[in-house]
Amino acid sequence: MKPSTLYSDPESHAYLDRDVRDPHQRAIVEAILAEVHLQPGDRIMELGAGAGRYTHLLTELGFDVVATEPDPALRQVLESNLGQSCEVADASAGEDIPDDIAGLVGFHVLHHLDGSTIELLDRAIARRRTRTGFKGAAFLE
Repeated sequence: MKPSTLYSDPESHAYLDRDVRDPHQRAIVEAILAEVHLQPGDRIMELGAGAGRYTHLLTELGFDVVATEPDPALRQVLESNLGQSCEVADASAGEDIPDDIAGLVGFHVLHHLDGSTIELLDRAIARRRTRTGFKGAAFLE
């Protein structure tokens, strides 16, 4: 039995399984993370990790990743593909962010969030900016 999914047409999201570890994508991700001073070894939370295509790159770059994915079908794929190299969580944007997180990141996820979720995320980032060790948030849309 296939797990349920939040997507109405899971087949149209097959691109989520494509590898993004080519030099061009790697350079973009490295530049975005450097902009908020995130460095290898930092513990970061990836919001909406999907099947893990960017998560895999983040772990290869040396980040300690907490990957969150609310969709049960994608989270199952994420756990299967990367459960040994990162922590996988069911947290929604802005909820349950551990205190030791140095940064929040997201790749092609903002268009999935509604207005109230974005407000929640903004408040969560604002609260963390006052904490020592939190460097910032970086999103690629």
